[in-house]
Amino acid sequence: MMAALLSGCFGGGGGGDDDAIDDPDVRASVSTENRRIFLPDSVEVNKQASGDFDGAMVAAGRAALASDPDDGVVLGDRDVTGFVAQVNAQEGAVTVEAMAENVDLRLDGGYGDFNPSRVTLISREEQDGGDAIFTIYRLDLYNALTPTDLGNALVQSLGVRTAEGVLENLPVSLDNETAHATYMLYLTLAYYSATDVYVSAAVSADELADSYQPVLTGVTSYTNQGDVNAQVKSHEMSKTAEGGGGQADFLFVIDNSGSMSDEQEAISQASTDFETAMAGSGLDYSMAVITTDSDELRDSNADGGFTSSIEEFQVDVVVGSWGSSRESGIWFGEQALLSEGSVAADGFPRQGASLSVVIMSDEVDQYSSYSSGVAFDVNYNLFYENGYCVYTIVDTDPTSYDYGQTYIDLAKATGGSYASIDDLSAFEEIMTQIANNAGGASSIYQLEYYPITGSILVTVDGTQVSNNVSNGWTYNIGSNAIVFHGEAIPAGGQEVTIAYSYL
Repeated sequence: MMAALLSGCFGGGGGGDDDAIDDPDVRASVSTENRRIFLPDSVEVNKQASGDFDGAMVAAGRAALASDPDDGVVLGDRDVTGFVAQVNAQEGAVTVEAMAENVDLRLDGGYGDFNPSRVTLISREEQDGGDAIFTIYRLDLYNALTPTDLGNALVQSLGVRTAEGVLENLPVSLDNETAHATYMLYLTLAYYSATDVYVSAAVSADELADSYQPVLTGVTSYTNQGDVNAQVKSHEMSKTAEGGGGQADFLFVIDNSGSMSDEQEAISQASTDFETAMAGSGLDYSMAVITTDSDELRDSNADGGFTSSIEEFQVDVVVGSWGSSRESGIWFGEQALLSEGSVAADGFPRQGASLSVVIMSDEVDQYSSYSSGVAFDVNYNLFYENGYCVYTIVDTDPTSYDYGQTYIDLAKATGGSYASIDDLSAFEEIMTQIANNAGGASSIYQLEYYPITGSILVTVDGTQVSNNVSNGWTYNIGSNAIVFHGEAIPAGGQEVTIAYSYL
């Protein structure tokens, strides 16, 4: 398990001589024919489902969290449901990407009472060298469903062993369970063979997803599963905090052609959520904007293109819709990032800072129209060579004329993620997820091995810190790092200890 490292902007992992844990049941786990899946101890595991099913249902509520949120959100006894399972590849799929496309189609089509009005891809990233894919969706439903009913519909659509499979003895909703019309779905796929595909999924209402983020990621993290006889080991690391959360620089490349005015306004408004997530991680961050037809940094305040002012960024990112119809976010991103380009001329990226590139366009990239016909090499380019993570907000429909294939391929090649541009109301979630991923890439608390997420124990000066997105820590799988948030960010000189199990 995990012989190949997960992709990301920073490397990690490696061998070691840590001792194996003798007790094979050291953590809650579910065994399938070929897989052993480790789950957080706080998650309720239901193995009663029968029929064409090789896995288990999962559920969680307020009891799974260390404390209730302090933002007025009301938690219930069961707010999260999902499943882990081993299935056969469907419809002739021979890669994890093909499986992901099948999942997209099944979600759009619904199942039983699950009747979505819209399914929006918030973030998709490849893991383990491309053999696994982690996706976050937003599900907008015509009819509100309880978490249990939605979880049952999802497992019957995505978790059966074969396409014609039928499940029985599924859970029933609690009497006090609340129905919702908008959910966040976390889903991981790993492809080993046509008869060995690993699927894990967890859902929670949109307004509760931040509170249950540790549970959602704890159920669906690819690092939690291995061969059925996988050996569990333990590791501990200590590091003296430097204070703060590191440095992160961002270059936004925004399409300024005629069809983009609504999208620009949407990303401008959603930037407040981006700022909240970045500030909550203690990062020292700075942002700049260029367009898909110019590498000149936007500078509305005439004080330098890069800024930490969200108000200035909100002005700069509305670039207008009178630009060239020959859009190429990749070409002009490259030009801006050359050693003699506009980014370097502005003094960025800063020494020791990560640099992330966020490209938003509703058209295909036209790189060759600026490069004298030379095609862009997605596997050998400035972004990849410099370790710049690329995040794209583009048309993600493979059947569309405007499908952003090159942008998506670049995001995958650099360890970034991609999202759909089609639903403007989802830009808040998209921008927050980009901020969270970039925060992980900038974290100084990189782990040596890929952990069983439910086993992570973090202490600061000997005091345990909770797994909490507001005032605690979270684990970022893309960069294999611990990120601190809010009041839990260690002060300079404090001793941070991170202990965990791994496979």
